Amino acid sequence: MRTPRSLDLEITSRCNASCAYCYYLNNPEVTYTDLPTETWLFFFEELARCQVMDVTLQGGEPLLRDDFLTLVDGIVASRMRFSVLTNGSRMTGEIAAALKATGRCNAVQVSLDGSTASVHESLRGPGTFAPALAAIRTLQAADVPVTVRVTVHPGNVEDLPDLARLLLEELDLPAFGTNAASSLGTTDKYEAGVFLSPEQRLRAMQILARLDATYPGRIQANAGPLADWHMFHAMEAARQQGALIADGGR
Repeated sequence: MRTPRSLDLEITSRCNASCAYCYYLNNPEVTYTDLPTETWLFFFEELARCQVMDVTLQGGEPLLRDDFLTLVDGIVASRMRFSVLTNGSRMTGEIAAALKATGRCNAVQVSLDGSTASVHESLRGPGTFAPALAAIRTLQAADVPVTVRVTVHPGNVEDLPDLARLLLEELDLPAFGTNAASSLGTTDKYEAGVFLSPEQRLRAMQILARLDATYPGRIQANAGPLADWHMFHAMEAARQQGALIADGGR
């Protein structure tokens, strides 16, 4: 393909949370400036001319932009589909209904790192749990496709079974995704307790592997402990297959 099929667009660097693993934090050499509405609308038209089909709006917290729904209208006018990544704090019934009405919203992803406020807020900051949970329910009530991304870190490894029950049984989400915190830039800008030790990563892999068996196909991962588990499992299967071939199939 001559142009990308999809793009992730960081429409703002502003956020009302202070997640300890956010790569926007502690960058004194960088001055972040949001592009104006007109620039984004012109860019959406350009993407349409390039036959881009999907965009993902993220930040920062994208719903902090006062023109958020105007940008959504621009995407729809350019005949593209879209997804939104949010911490849920600014989600309302009106916004959820507007997203549903476009007919072009693939999904809204809400960040949730724990089954309780104390676990979720340990790295995401105080007052972030209840709004995230409310946003999930608001989106479900509006029939907007909603998913959750869990960032696995030392403070929530043992909470993963309870979090899976909350998301897949109590909230009845079709699936949720996982990853893990990783450093962008210098590692010394991150707080202690952000990154998994080798022992903690192994423990997370074991827990997620069991949950993956309990909820087949409902826990997803492109990175992090579960993705590592899948990769190592595939490597071992390939090694065994190679040994079998080398032994003549016996």
